Amino acid sequence: MSCKTTYKRGHCQDYNLPADLFHGRSFCSTAPAFPSYPPPLWQIFCTLLTNFQALPMRLRLLSSLIILLCLCMHATASLPDSLRMELDGLPDTAQIKALIAKSTGEMYRSPDLAQRYLGYAFEIAERASNAAFYPKVINQRGTLAWIQGDYKAALADYQEAERLFRDGGNALGAAKAQNNIGLVYQDMSYFDLSMAAYLKAATFFEAYEDKHPLATIYNNIGNVCNGNNDDVQAAAYYNKALDLFTQFKDTNGISMVHSNLGLVMNAP
Repeated sequence: MSCKTTYKRGHCQDYNLPADLFHGRSFCSTAPAFPSYPPPLWQIFCTLLTNFQALPMRLRLLSSLIILLCLCMHATASLPDSLRMELDGLPDTAQIKALIAKSTGEMYRSPDLAQRYLGYAFEIAERASNAAFYPKVINQRGTLAWIQGDYKAALADYQEAERLFRDGGNALGAAKAQNNIGLVYQDMSYFDLSMAAYLKAATFFEAYEDKHPLATIYNNIGNVCNGNNDDVQAAAYYNKALDLFTQFKDTNGISMVHSNLGLVMNAP
């Protein structure tokens, strides 16, 4: 199935991303890309330290290197003093939100720094009392992977976030994750899977009181139709999106949809 090269992608409904931004393992590995503490290597460090004197001389040298690596990893994972002071005294949920927001601000200009912020967020979100926020951090990690072009990693994170949102009774979070899943499938040219994910998200938001996110999803569905060379359906969904963006006076959304409509209307 061929895909037009001129269509615009929709923007993502994602936590803490501005509305005018758009982006889009199994695939379903849930292994975190960032270290959680104490990590397995840290456990090895404890074992080596306990039994260091009993090791043969050659293994002592190797063990020393591993211990040094563990210490370096622990130092790297520690919060910078300035950030620690900024977060000090805040409840865990506020700290996670702040770290996600900081990660968002660095995703394009400094992905490594964005990754570090997410690593700190994971440390807090992995506490049992913060289980509701864990899928939000996973969802954010998927966005970072998406921006870096690692679609398999992004898809796995979005799918895991959707499952955790659903299991936790957060239907809104699950619907947003479904939209993100649709974006990744679209970028991978799996248009049928992309459409299925968008339609699931649309079904939720069509019954949800806030219809603003639905405009984004209609635009994204229009993009899939456009990619499938179905200009009639593409225009229909773009017009649905335009009506909603206009209703909410979303000038960025209006401009994007007008651009997409122009591509459809001028298609050969």
